[in-house]
This record gives sequence, C-alpha cells and structure tokens, in this order.
Amino acid sequence: MVKLFSSYEKNLVPICDETDLPITVRIGIAITHIFELDEPNQVLTSKAWLRWLWKDCKLSWNRTEYNVGHLSVEPDKIWFPDITLYDNAEHDLTSRLGDYHPVVYSDGTVAFYAPTIIKSTCKIDVHAFPFDRQNCSLKFGSWRYSGLTLDITNKSMAGDSSMYITNGEWNLVDIPVKRNVFYYGSTTPWPDVTFQVILQRKSLYYTFNLIFPCILMTLLAMTGFALPPESGEKVSLGITVLLSACVVLLLVSESVPTTSETIPLLSKYIGSTITLVCMSTVVTVLSLGCHHRGAYGRPVPGWMKKLFFNYIGRILCIVQDCRTPDDVKEFVKDSLPNTPVKIVQPNITDVNIKNENPHILHALCRLLYRIEGHLDDEKKSDDIRSEWQLLARIIDRILLILFSSVMLIISLLILLGQS
Repeated sequence: MVKLFSSYEKNLVPICDETDLPITVRIGIAITHIFELDEPNQVLTSKAWLRWLWKDCKLSWNRTEYNVGHLSVEPDKIWFPDITLYDNAEHDLTSRLGDYHPVVYSDGTVAFYAPTIIKSTCKIDVHAFPFDRQNCSLKFGSWRYSGLTLDITNKSMAGDSSMYITNGEWNLVDIPVKRNVFYYGSTTPWPDVTFQVILQRKSLYYTFNLIFPCILMTLLAMTGFALPPESGEKVSLGITVLLSACVVLLLVSESVPTTSETIPLLSKYIGSTITLVCMSTVVTVLSLGCHHRGAYGRPVPGWMKKLFFNYIGRILCIVQDCRTPDDVKEFVKDSLPNTPVKIVQPNITDVNIKNENPHILHALCRLLYRIEGHLDDEKKSDDIRSEWQLLARIIDRILLILFSSVMLIISLLILLGQS
C-alpha cells in the first residue's frame, strides 16, 4: 500500500502514456426506490446505487508478487472523475459519496459502488393525469473534463431495477440509457450518459376519490330533470352539485403543477362536468318557466302540441299523456259498467210555477248561465295549465336523455381515450 501511493498524485489525471487518453468511465445505476415525485415543484426523489468503473494506470500491481487481488481504499486518496448529475435539484451529488470506499483491482480497474438519495428535476407532463406516464431524466457527465480527457459511456444497455421496492403511487416501467455527445458550438466533444426513469402512475386512488365522485355528481345533476317541479328543489339541486364539482376541481389543482402549457385530463373532465351542470341548471330554470306558464292563460301553440304531444311524447313513452281523444273515449267506454242505466226525468206537474214571478225565473237562468260559463273558463284554464305542465315534462325527459348521452360521450372520449 505504501509503495503504491508513494508517488501517486490524486489531483492529477492518471496518465502513464498517450494511449491512456481519454480515460473511459463506465456509468451504471440501479433504482431501488421512488420516494416521491413532487409534481407541483417537479422534483423526483429516488434512492439509487451508483456504479462507476474506470481504469487508473498508476494503481496497478503484480498480483502474484503481493498475493493481493484488490484493495479497498479511502476515496480521498485516489483520483476521482468529477461526474456530476446535471439534473440535480439539491446540493452536489458527490458530496454525499465520501463515506463509501472504492475498490481497486490489481490491473488498475477502480470500481465505485455507492447508495445515495437523488433529488433531480423532472419535467412533468400532466396532459393525461391521472393516467399519465412520466419520463424523468438523470443526466451524468463531467463538469471539468471534455471528451478528449474523460470519455463517459454507459455500463449496460439499461438501468437495474431488480432491487426496486414497490411504490404506492408509481410503477417503475423501465430505465433505458443513452449516451449523448454535445459540442456546444466547438469541435470539443462533451459526452454524457442519460438514464430515463419511466414511471407509470397508479390511477386507482384518483379514480376512486376524484373520478367516481364526479360521475356520481353528474348523475345526481341529471336526476334533477326527473324531479317534480312541485318540489321546488330542482334549481337548488343543480347549484349544490355545481359547488361540489368546483370543490373537487380545487382538490385536483393542488395535486398537479401550476402550468399553462397543458390542461390535465382530469381537469378537462371536471370542467366538462361543471359546464354540463351549469347548462342543466339553466335549462331547468327554462323548464320551470314552461311548467308555470299556464297560470297566465296563454294556450300552447298548435305546432308545439302537434310536435311534442303527438310525436315526441309517444317516442319518449309518456303513455298516460300521449292518448288521443279516440283513445280517451275508448278508455272511458271500457271503464263504464255494463249494467243498464235508468235515466229519471223530472215530473213537470210536480213543479208549481203558477204563482212564480217571471223576473225571478230569468234571474235564476242568468245565474245558471254565468255559473256554467265560469265552470267552462275554469276547465279551460285547467286544461291550459295541464298542457303546459305536460310540455314541461316532455322537455325534462328530452333534456335528461340529451345530457346523459352527452356525458356518456364525454366520459368515453376523455377517460377511455387517454392513450
């Protein structure tokens, strides 16, 4: 050991002759755990094993002479390549590696394996949230030496995930690696090795806690069309569902990074839900206005009667309200008993009109005609109110089918078409 380090200078690049340049450093990594992917701050915290291999020609010896195949030396006694994580989000990566000793082999090969916690920046793409896949890069390279002095290459074709501990939110899909060479406007190469940590989000949590409540809120808003107008709760139900959807949207906004580049898939879905709930509340108000319009005595226009009562009403299977006058006659006829009805006529001789004043009789007749006219007017008003209420029911049924179909299409396009 003393002889090996007697003339060794750790601050100089180990070069014995011109063929030693560039010194090749092979870099590998093993991801063992994903602690957190901080999406609002776009920082990935992971635990990894760093694996560096290079050859130091000044640290070789005759193995048979000393009967020693390898040595574990302190890191501050030998030359270290200044490998830097370009995507580092905290302090210098190498500052936490001083506690781990490299192993030097007799042929001059230096192997440095060290576990560490890496905090790196990660560009978050929230377009498909919560069914998204994130690609976080770990770019390693030399900060001081160019490719003419230090040649950095990958140790294997992919990172090691055999020791990965399962994360509750993310699945580690793959760790592909790629070697890049940049020139930065000159002829000097600057190589680096980039590991792509590909993570797939587990969407069960968001499906159960965000998407499923949104679907229930939408269905609840659709039931407002089936709620009787007499209850007086149609508009208040829509407003309550609208406020609930806004609260869910606020919860989603806290889970994704603040960005104007793209809109998350879940935010699109909730936004569509809020839009539909707003529209359903507006058309509910119009439907209520139609329901109570009969109080003004204005009859339903003829074209609306023909369109809604004779065609749309039949298609929507509002059976009790779609009978024609002939159907009503047949229904009444079938409902009457088959027993003969005896009509009793009054006996005029029983009425003593000899001493009656003719003026009183005329007054009674006018009163009877007035009562009959009033009853006819009441019947007409009731018929008008019934027609407007029936029209409102048909409109509610149309809106229920329309909004349900639109919501189903939006759900299929957004939630199932994320790929």
